[in-house]
Amino acid sequence: MFLFAVDNEMTEYIPHVFTNLPVLFILDVSNHVKPVEVSSIRPDYDFMLGAMKLTGNTLYIAATTYLWLIDVSDPSNPKEITKFKHEGFAPVGCILWENYAYIDNYRMVFTQVDVTDPSNPILIGDLPDISIKPRLVRGFGARLFDYVATGEEAGVHILDISNPDSVKEIGYYAMPAVLIADSPVGRVWDIAVSGNYMYLAASYDEYSSSVQIIDISDIATPFEIGRIDVPGLIEGYIQISGQYAYVTVVTRGPSIATLKVLDVTNPKNPIFAGHIDVGYSIPSGYSPLFTVLGDYCYQFTRDNNNIEILKIK
Repeated sequence: MFLFAVDNEMTEYIPHVFTNLPVLFILDVSNHVKPVEVSSIRPDYDFMLGAMKLTGNTLYIAATTYLWLIDVSDPSNPKEITKFKHEGFAPVGCILWENYAYIDNYRMVFTQVDVTDPSNPILIGDLPDISIKPRLVRGFGARLFDYVATGEEAGVHILDISNPDSVKEIGYYAMPAVLIADSPVGRVWDIAVSGNYMYLAASYDEYSSSVQIIDISDIATPFEIGRIDVPGLIEGYIQISGQYAYVTVVTRGPSIATLKVLDVTNPKNPIFAGHIDVGYSIPSGYSPLFTVLGDYCYQFTRDNNNIEILKIK
């Protein structure tokens, strides 16, 4: 079992110059409590590395101005396949479905790329009449979930990408009016989907957040079926594993991050199942990134570039 971790501020000394270069680490986590670095790879110039997606033996990374494709068939020796670029390209997210990649970028459009041959990605084009002003895009199966906040509306557009020649909207969920403002705090921070439910991790101000559970069994008419209020500011991912949802929350003054565990067995009545304080102050005030693998949670801290391992079951 391998874990891919990006460090965008890896300090390295080059004669007479200190530089901050991004690097991708590949860790063997077969022994969950003793991860071992097996290799690393970095781009040949200084650009931020962002969202990652793995399909087969190919890892896709959204970088500042390109989509980076890496062959990880041998984790001890990752090899660059190619960097896909085109004019005005500024990817911040990547969603994969079959032989296509859908790139969310700062131009506020989705770009469709044929990756049938990873060594030769082919630009199909921007999806017309789809993107409005995406703040967040997630992909689950053949569906894209596009959170939009324009100042006039806030909601999640649900798109069917099963036919790459005819991408279309099949559902829409309107968010509460408090999230309509294009605010850095009042927003949906992440979306997760499990079975017939969509989970929205949203914050309303610096002191109040919630996890909303949306019934999407009829994709054309999604509706809220449950909700749980979470004190503090959700500023990161939500992940569903079995009957539990995991979110990180920041409380101000000082900024302390807490991993909250929610029991969502009954989606109509989610309840708190536990929590653990990360135990350090985060200078930026942002939650650490995390991923849940089996009985363990791996948290990537921003202040000292460590990975903390939590036993959660």
